[in-house]
Amino acid sequence: MLQVVSLCLMPSLLDDDTFPEDTKERARGILAGCRGGSLGAYSDSPGIEIIRRHVAEYIQRRDGHPSCWENIVLCAGASEGIRGTMKMMIQHDNGIKPGVMIPIPQYPLYSATIAEFNLHQVCVTVLP
Repeated sequence: MLQVVSLCLMPSLLDDDTFPEDTKERARGILAGCRGGSLGAYSDSPGIEIIRRHVAEYIQRRDGHPSCWENIVLCAGASEGIRGTMKMMIQHDNGIKPGVMIPIPQYPLYSATIAEFNLHQVCVTVLP
């Protein structure tokens, strides 16, 4: 994976014989799926389509059931993913705050984000 990322970040290395051909092909496929042929180009909000497709294929192989790439959203870390998920819950129908169940003990990001988005925290004690 490190070699693929290296080739995507520095495409001039695709001409280097040091890298295996299958690694180069994977990098070429990713770059072809990027606007402008570059990882630095603007991508769709849920992430680069070809990478989302690869993730779906991996999930299908690992779990043995179909996975749709269109239902996969790539994030720049867990914190961004948690915030994005909670942000979708901000709508308060009938003045009732949506509840978010969090484990106790918990990761402080959970309670801070719940408070930031004015959601209701529902604590669940996790037993060993």
